[in-house]
Amino acid sequence: ALAASIAYLLTINAGLIDSQLSYRSSAKVAALLEIYERLKEERSLILEIPAEKVANKQVVTLYYRMTIADALKEIEDNLHIAYPVVDDHNRLIGYVEVEDLLAMEPNNRVYETLRPAPTTLPNTPLSTIIEYFARYGLERLFIIDYDGKLIGIVSKTDLLKLLLKAYTKEIVEGSVRGPPLHRKSASD
Repeated sequence: ALAASIAYLLTINAGLIDSQLSYRSSAKVAALLEIYERLKEERSLILEIPAEKVANKQVVTLYYRMTIADALKEIEDNLHIAYPVVDDHNRLIGYVEVEDLLAMEPNNRVYETLRPAPTTLPNTPLSTIIEYFARYGLERLFIIDYDGKLIGIVSKTDLLKLLLKAYTKEIVEGSVRGPPLHRKSASD
């Protein structure tokens, strides 16, 4: 049941109504925390992996002075929900979501629709990253170096996939003990 729930959460692209989106997000966090707690109980070494090792480094970035039209052209072949925005020195200054870009006039500039980017440093352990996601309700976390330059991004979905893979591997190898993860019954 847990695997089916996680598969559903990882493959669905959009909900039909706003309440479904918030439920999906909280369900992802619940699954993430459940796997995290089990791995923490077992003192899994994966929880100490630094952020730079788990970050997606193949990231399309947008330049803050680009027009909205140029930004849309830049991302049309590599569509994601959010894109980091950098300054003249390739330092992360925020991010934009596709919906932000689509809501703006084509001649406006990317910096006019910036959102603050949640960031962490490359040596931040995975356990701390998971706690950030849970505590602050993050969808993504930007990994920057000590000069503010973007190294990569960790998304909630990427994190859930990584933890599920680690948990499954530890079960197969027999290192995780105890009952299976909580399964919802009809009475839950």
